[in-house]
Amino acid sequence: MNQRIGPANSWQCLLGKQMRKLIFVMTLAAILSASVLARAQGTTSQVNGTVTDSTGAIVIGANATITSTATGLVYRATTDSLGAYHITNLPRARIRWM
Repeated sequence: MNQRIGPANSWQCLLGKQMRKLIFVMTLAAILSASVLARAQGTTSQVNGTVTDSTGAIVIGANATITSTATGLVYRATTDSLGAYHITNLPRARIRWM
């Protein structure tokens, strides 16, 4: 039984290898994308803001307090020289401003 190895068979073999490589690369890209998206769905949140007075002027050194109604934990921050505060690593739950 003679098997012909010619341009048609070598072309089909090359196309098969390229297709397998393409499928491998696309599968790898899908897995990596899924892991990045999963990481983006974190379990913590943050609150950022600026404290101003009734005239619109920034308030330096003001206290911002958040209490988790689920756990009772209290999170605090003090405004900086721009009147800004940042409270990070808050668990996702209902909160109460103080």
